[in-house]
Amino acid sequence: MGPYQPKFHRYTPISTTRTRAMMMVEKERLLQWPRKMRDTPAKRFSNKYCRFHKDKDHDTEECYQLKDEIERLIHQGYFNDIMAGEKKEERDQNREEKRAGREVENDARVAKKNALAKRRLLES
Repeated sequence: MGPYQPKFHRYTPISTTRTRAMMMVEKERLLQWPRKMRDTPAKRFSNKYCRFHKDKDHDTEECYQLKDEIERLIHQGYFNDIMAGEKKEERDQNREEKRAGREVENDARVAKKNALAKRRLLES
């Protein structure tokens, strides 16, 4: 098993620490907790601790898996209150545009179905 591969190419800026973000959703059971990390000699002497892994080796703020987990939750609609201002507005606008696009597509489908039904009535 090689080094951890990030799941996202872009990360939403947040206005708090990763530790605080983790604590905000910890009790709601939204987090997908990681598997236990491998034991290495360096871990024994490390003074860094990750609250997400509940293990030594790296600091919580440096944890790539926690960064991915927070981003996953942001994509699911959580953390709107800690997303950095412009990014949050941009994401909300994109959601609205997608929703409007789906409504237009749906209206077009309904119009097409109605036109087909009307043509069938006229043909019969």
